[in-house]
Amino acid sequence: AFRQEVRNGTAFNTAILKRVALFPTTAGSKALDQMEIGCDIPVRSRGGGLFDDFDFFGQVQRVTLRNDPLTLEVLPLPPGAPAGFKGAVGSYTVAATANPRTVAEGDPIAVKLTVSGTGNLDAVAELDRPSSREFKIYDPKVSKSVQKTGSRIGGAKSFEYVVIPEKAGQVVLPPFALVYFDPQKRSYVTSAAAPIPVSVTPGKRLAEGEGAFRLSREEVTQVG
Repeated sequence: AFRQEVRNGTAFNTAILKRVALFPTTAGSKALDQMEIGCDIPVRSRGGGLFDDFDFFGQVQRVTLRNDPLTLEVLPLPPGAPAGFKGAVGSYTVAATANPRTVAEGDPIAVKLTVSGTGNLDAVAELDRPSSREFKIYDPKVSKSVQKTGSRIGGAKSFEYVVIPEKAGQVVLPPFALVYFDPQKRSYVTSAAAPIPVSVTPGKRLAEGEGAFRLSREEVTQVG
């Protein structure tokens, strides 16, 4: 959409041609590439008559326009990053879901971790897995959705795990955590999902005294 803008006493119709989100990966002075566009500009008639501002023969002049050079100063991240920081910068929250919450020992649980907020989601690596002898956690399936809110880029990134409980009873899967740098707060932040309580009943073989039941990695893949 066009809007009118006055520059140096002259009125122009202006419109946004392109808008992108830039995420610097290194510190220092960064010169941005100039945007270039070709335009056909009508050539005024030089007849000096009543209609000298109009060209009835469609004569145009081809010109190339470029924006002025633009340089950004990228600040380095402050020292003292906590353990677990993998380069994520932005503002995020972490949420977790698990299904089912009542299983037999050795049966799979689908655990989904969702990181949502603003920032470069490509820089959000897998969350730190909790250390627990009561669960086996397999590599996740990763997906993301990107959206624009005003002038901010963000969205959500999901990590879907298969988790196998290896101990019967009322057990708790400890929280997964994300460490990131928040440029608004100018500090490192740790955001963690809530712990997940699970009720685990003894596996069939274990109840019969035949040894604990376990799924192989191939069987977990088949279960999905």
